[in-house]
Amino acid sequence: MQCHNGIMDTPRPVPITVTFSQELTPRTRRITFEGPVVIDTSHPASYLSLYFSDPGSDWQEGKSTAAPPKRTYTPRYLLPECDSMTIDFVLHGEGRATQWAHTARAGDVIWAGHVTGGYDVPDDLSHLVLVGDDTAIPAIGTVVEAIPDGTRTTVIIEVIDEDDERDPSDVVPCDPIWLHRGTDVTDVGDQMLNLVRSITVPPSAYWWLAGEREAILAVRDYLVTTRHVPRDRIAAAAYWRIIPLDPRLRER
Repeated sequence: MQCHNGIMDTPRPVPITVTFSQELTPRTRRITFEGPVVIDTSHPASYLSLYFSDPGSDWQEGKSTAAPPKRTYTPRYLLPECDSMTIDFVLHGEGRATQWAHTARAGDVIWAGHVTGGYDVPDDLSHLVLVGDDTAIPAIGTVVEAIPDGTRTTVIIEVIDEDDERDPSDVVPCDPIWLHRGTDVTDVGDQMLNLVRSITVPPSAYWWLAGEREAILAVRDYLVTTRHVPRDRIAAAAYWRIIPLDPRLRER
């Protein structure tokens, strides 16, 4: 991307079409798209913006301030040679993305930005601790599939209940430790932090954290201030945030 007059260039989103939709769990829907998605990086846990209405009429080329509302997701599968992409939608609350994913059918159109970012796997990785909530399951799957064979992993995933449990990867076993937080959003991250406080991993371990913003910040701060884990061994990402004074969830 380039910057003109202090405004960051944002690539124009491209239309993509739903080809297939299926329910993975009562609160997760997998949707496959067809279209020429632009891939800037191919790292695990990469992400892109999705726009649920045509940005064409409001979009000013090169000016991200003109972009319409969007949500950010990790592609679970990317097949650029087939113009195919699959995204797992966690159905939180009643927001725009949740409503769209609930009713998405073959032929529906959405607009996608560039795939970018992601986790840069360390060269000296021997043990990786992955900590996340239900929104992080797709990214966890991409990470465990990208790390070198023989890497030890500790996977901790917090979900609402057992209905949300599913294998992050179909090809790499990772045997997650599942935590059930229930439906009270004020409890998000509590069990996650408590377990992180109690587990024993080598000092050389790397940490990958993703999920609700405040929960992930709490885990990261504990690792830095109490465990004295070097910051360059921690990758942390906020995927969504609880709206202050509102029990509904803000979607990723």
